[in-house]
Amino acid sequence: MKFLVVVAALVLVAGASSVYEEWQKFRWDHEKTYSSLVEEKRRFSIFQKNFIEIQEHNEKYERGEESFAKKVTQFADMTQEEFLDLLEPQGVPALPSNAVPFDNFEDADIERDGVDWREKGAVTPVKDQGDCGSSWAFSAVGAIEGQYFKENGSLLTLSAQELVDCSTGWYGNNGCGGGAIDYAFNFVQHEGIQTEETYPYQARRTSCIKSDYFVTRVKTCVSLSDERELARAVSKYTLVF
Repeated sequence: MKFLVVVAALVLVAGASSVYEEWQKFRWDHEKTYSSLVEEKRRFSIFQKNFIEIQEHNEKYERGEESFAKKVTQFADMTQEEFLDLLEPQGVPALPSNAVPFDNFEDADIERDGVDWREKGAVTPVKDQGDCGSSWAFSAVGAIEGQYFKENGSLLTLSAQELVDCSTGWYGNNGCGGGAIDYAFNFVQHEGIQTEETYPYQARRTSCIKSDYFVTRVKTCVSLSDERELARAVSKYTLVF
């Protein structure tokens, strides 16, 4: 019995050591510093919980019980509530959409067997928005990228950073503080949008870089009211947000 207790204790120590090593690597990789020792201990406790959850999830993935794997990211020292608060747009009022009602597009047939635009090449790779509340910008460019592919047969990665920097002020968005997809579409309709290559993502709001160069504009957008309209829209217009 004593032998079993000692073995169990050694396993626990080894596990704790592994988590601490990952914590040190996490802090180094993401240049993490904290305001006090108390805050650092709190963040380590959160990281430890998240790290163990990631390991348990990935064990299920290896057994075929999950369809995706997880890994440690720069958000691993945050609680779920803190992470959701980071992504939640702040200070951007809801606006009545002036989009064209989808009822005007009765010719859109529904793909009965479903449609996956990733298989058709209309979806760019997953992006990392970093510590910036810019999900609205990535949603907007994702929809435009899909429609551009459908119309032109080529896939471009468009600049979310341009929306973060430039669709503020009169256009109504608030950079990393949140925004509305409607406002982003309105900006692209009037100003056009550049590619990620010419206006790369910074994960923070920077000075707007004005340019006469752009690759596409939004002509119009449609509003949806129910799941049937959503299905018709996805069938005809690729990505929908």
